[in-house]
Formats: sequence, structure tokens, C-alpha cells
Amino acid sequence: AMFELVQLHLMRTTYNAMAGRFKEAIEIGTKGLKLFNIEMPAVPTDEDYGKEIARIETNMKGKEIADLVDLPVNESPETLFPLIQPALIFAPAYLTGNVPLMSLASLKMTAIATRYCDFTGLAFSFHGLLQSAQQNFNEGYEYVLVASKMAPHAAIPFFVMGAFAGPYRIPFKECIPYLETAYSNGFATGDLTYARYAISFLPFKCYLAGFPLQDIIDTKRKFDNHILESGDLMTIGAVELFELTHSGFTSNSNIFNSEISGEYETKAETLPIVHCQYFIRQAQVLYSFGYFRDAYESVLTAEKTMTSIVGHGMQSIRVLYLGLSA
Repeated sequence: AMFELVQLHLMRTTYNAMAGRFKEAIEIGTKGLKLFNIEMPAVPTDEDYGKEIARIETNMKGKEIADLVDLPVNESPETLFPLIQPALIFAPAYLTGNVPLMSLASLKMTAIATRYCDFTGLAFSFHGLLQSAQQNFNEGYEYVLVASKMAPHAAIPFFVMGAFAGPYRIPFKECIPYLETAYSNGFATGDLTYARYAISFLPFKCYLAGFPLQDIIDTKRKFDNHILESGDLMTIGAVELFELTHSGFTSNSNIFNSEISGEYETKAETLPIVHCQYFIRQAQVLYSFGYFRDAYESVLTAEKTMTSIVGHGMQSIRVLYLGLSA
């Protein structure tokens, strides 16, 4: 009966999150964790964070981050559910802007994974993202690298490495295969969200790596049909803006005055996550034209939605652009 109850909470959390009922998903997921005597407070305190950090430090005593890859896989229900359930809470917390809860969910997953293994790749990917956002670049990179080795068929470790953690430690050119792997893994496993996220980051990373413009265009267009068929507003908008970027490169026109760009910015006004993506794309275009300070200002505009949408990932992007515009 306990196993069936656990499965029910997992399914209900997932269903409500997919249906856009994020508050309900968080509430159901929190109740599910209580089955294992794990508390997930709605408003985490410094004490809550401190407890999880202390558990991580205890688990890591005498270990390097790279040593985590040697942990034996433990898929017992007592460890599997407490690892997966916070991951299911992480997404609705991310989308509702509950950055404190998102951070606590990540810490709880990492505390479990540093003892029992992270065979899903979720815990160390999220933890690496948080570390990078806090400018602990080496730790962020190492955690995500371990995640990619523990879960070589998952999408998220490769996406986080290519988009966020990698650029601080490896050349841009070496970030591109991570994004391509995230895309192929995502479509192979049905994780279409991170597959599309990966492709939305790919063109700019190609540009920074010094790829010829036509190669960038060809690379991006290979994936456009998948994105357009997905119906995902955010990534469809990214495709539209990429076409505008191409137009700007080839004709040096003012792409932000175009009709399509205007329509996209209108969408951005009503959907905060699209608002954030719009100004990130704008920053990429401005940087590509050599307007470094303006690119950074666009990132700051995108960051206004940070607490309501993208949390630590947005901080990581801002740090990157601050370095590029320096």
C-alpha cells in the first residue's frame, strides 16, 4: 500500500505540473515527501538551507566531487522517491518564481545524491547550476560533469553544461556538443522540454565559438521543424527571432523594429517566461553586432523576471554577459 501511495503522489505531482497547476503540484509533492518524514517548508529559512548543506558536507567528507561518479547505484524506494519527488517540485517552483523553494529542493536532492548516487542526473545538474549562478564556477562545472557521467542518456546534465556551467571552464566550441547531446537525448527519452531548451541556446554558442554564419544557420534550421511542431510558444518565438538575427547579419537592418519582433514582444508582455527569453535573444543579437554594453542591459531587463521565472539560471547568464561586456 505504501508503494502505491508513493506512486500516486508522483503521478499527481507530475500531472498537475503538466496541466499548469503549479501550486497544487508543489502541495502534493510536499505531502508525498512527508511519507518519508521529509519536510519541505513553503517558506524555507536559513536554518533549512543550513541543515541540507551540513548533510552534503558530511557526505562529501574525504571525497572530491569527481569521486561521486563511483557511488554504487541505489534504486531502493526509500532513496529513489525522496530523490525524484523534490525534482518534480523543482520545476513548478521554477515556473512560479519560488526561488527559495527551488534552492531547497536542489539542496535536498544533492544531500541524498551525495550519499546514494544520482543515477537520474537531476540532483547534480541542478546543484551545479546553482553553484555556477553563485560564481562557484569550478564546483558547478564538476557537479554537472559528474551528472553527465552518471546519466549519459539524460538531457538535463548536457543542457546545463552546454548553456550554463561549461562556458566558465571550457571553450565555447566545446559547449556545443553538450547542447547537441542534450537535444538528441531529450528526443530519445521524451524529455522534449530540455531538448528544445538546448537548441534555443545552440546558435549563439556557435557564434561565440567562431563558426561561420552559414554553418550556424544550417545547424539551427535542422531542428526548426521539431520546434515548430512542438507548439511551445517560447521556443517558437526563439525560432522567429533567430530568423530576424539572420536578416540583421545579412542586411544590417534594424531587426527590432520588424513586425515579427513587435508581435513577439507583445507576447512577452503577457507571458513572463517569454519576456525573459525575448530579452535574452535580444542580448545575443546585440552582442553579435558588437553592442556589448547594450547586450548586458538587455540581460538586466530579462533579469527583472528572475524572481518570478528563471531564478539562478538568469543570474548565471548575467554573470556571463557582464564578463563579455567588460
